[in-house]
Amino acid sequence: MLIAKRALFLVLFLAGLVSPSFAQEQVLDRVVAQVNNQPVLISDVNEYLSRILSKINPLERQADTVPTREKIIQQLIDEELIQQEAERMNIEVAQEEIERALEELKRRNQMNTRQLILALAKEGIPFHKFCSELKRELRKSLIIRSEVINRIAINDAMIQATFEERKNKYSAGPKCRLEQIFLPFTPDSTSEQQKALRLKMDEVLPKLRGDGDLKPAAEGYAKDSALTYYGDMGWIQLKDMASPLADAVRKLKEGEISEVIESAQGLHIIKLVSLMKESGPTLDELKESLRKELFEKEFQKRYKTYIQSLRDAAHIEIRR
Repeated sequence: MLIAKRALFLVLFLAGLVSPSFAQEQVLDRVVAQVNNQPVLISDVNEYLSRILSKINPLERQADTVPTREKIIQQLIDEELIQQEAERMNIEVAQEEIERALEELKRRNQMNTRQLILALAKEGIPFHKFCSELKRELRKSLIIRSEVINRIAINDAMIQATFEERKNKYSAGPKCRLEQIFLPFTPDSTSEQQKALRLKMDEVLPKLRGDGDLKPAAEGYAKDSALTYYGDMGWIQLKDMASPLADAVRKLKEGEISEVIESAQGLHIIKLVSLMKESGPTLDELKESLRKELFEKEFQKRYKTYIQSLRDAAHIEIRR
């Protein structure tokens, strides 16, 4: 029995993802691998590669997007191992299941049976052969469901634990409404000039704290100094603030005024007008997406383990 073309080829063909040359029968030339008593042929490898290349825009094709010959051979070995295991377990696909899959295929591609047969014939694929390949794919789905999917259980405790681990990432973090007085450094200011500005801000700070209301106090002091007042900064998230400012704000309670803060841009005095702790999405809102994520992660792990178990029990020979 030869490695069959991967089933559901027509889905790709009808979507314009498979080149016509791929659909043609390849000349059987040589065996590149032996899986128990079944060969993997170089024609199977070329056919698999053609299918992948047909999906990639030639202008966007890069070396890392195209699997190597060795990787393709390994993939085909895995496919054959699954089919052999299905045979060993006497897993069969009822004719009704094949017919349902065909009906769904025709519905999605807006075709009737005659149009489907003609489309296959145009590409040199007999309808009976396509149905045989479809049967293989359905049989693969049955064994993967039986041996992998049905053994996965994602419970609420696992979802809760994942949610708790990521709670801080989900939250946008606290928002602060700030007022500030800002004295900028000039591009050519010397360290001595910057020190003088710092003394000026240190002098102003106690008066600002005494007044409590930053804006009128700052406007009054600005007349007699070089202070530049930027007023109400509005609502801003801590994560979006420069590190020195964010660190200072974290130490403040609502209504408090900071020490003089130095940043790369200049000197700041900040008042925390209001603080709002934003909550992220709830567990209920994320529950289904987390369940799917955990399921997919567990599926990939178990599928890899399952394939390895098949390989361990098989005789596989790679021929160079």
